Amino acid sequence: MTPKELLLVQLKAVHDTDGWFVSFQTAVKDLTEEDASKISMDETNSIREIINHLIYYNEKHLNRFKQMEDKDHPLQTVKETFHNNENHSWDAALLKIDSLYSEWESVVKESIHLHDWEETIAHIAMHNAYHIGQIVHIRKQFHLWNDGRGIN
Repeated sequence: MTPKELLLVQLKAVHDTDGWFVSFQTAVKDLTEEDASKISMDETNSIREIINHLIYYNEKHLNRFKQMEDKDHPLQTVKETFHNNENHSWDAALLKIDSLYSEWESVVKESIHLHDWEETIAHIAMHNAYHIGQIVHIRKQFHLWNDGRGIN
């Protein structure tokens, strides 16, 4: 397997292909905005906030990969990335992150200059997988998870 093929497997697993862990699409399936906004007593971020954070970092690094200006990401702290800084509705946020995941897959598939980005893209995939695990954990905390989807 080439490095490009490996990255594509990782990106698909994060986006929409369940395997060793559930994908983002499975993790947020049938999740309402109200449920995604719930915060547990231990002051962790809500699912909604995690999605804002994922949008921020995926878009930031995708723009850098595509050599676009990064002017849309002036935030200074990690904490700020969890806020809905673009004022996306719940449905728009889900569409945005889904679109970013699809675009990552597309640009990696078409790229001929991955060698400088392989490690960064692998870390992005791991970062996404980590937060998808948090989403599933939060759903389990609030009894919003269907074990039939995986990860029981």
